[in-house]
Amino acid sequence: MKPALITHEISSRHDVPAGHPERPQRYAAILEHIGDGYQSWQRVAAPIASRSQLELVHGDAYLDMVYDVAGEADEPAPFDADTWASKRGYECASRAVGGACLAVDMVMDNQASTAFSLMRPPGHHAEPD
Repeated sequence: MKPALITHEISSRHDVPAGHPERPQRYAAILEHIGDGYQSWQRVAAPIASRSQLELVHGDAYLDMVYDVAGEADEPAPFDADTWASKRGYECASRAVGGACLAVDMVMDNQASTAFSLMRPPGHHAEPD
């Protein structure tokens, strides 16, 4: 059974202001560093989380607000000092959740010995509403 690397190219398209530490270049640098060292791993595309997965933590009003803010953001727009919305931000965040859920499912279902989900935004500011 092989380990799984779960990622998606959309992670490179979540825009933040210039100079922000959580920027697309971090994602590219990690992929470059991984390089060929993980060739034996399964490479799996992170799926979009289902609405029911998102609703395990967030309510409808919050999810709708995030969707609306991201959809209207021609330029990165702040949710707070560290968290930014972007045009592709909702899909990026949804795939980050989907990737994390898939990583757990693959290990629990014995489809992977271990799993690493490399996605951005990383979600470390996400809180239940």
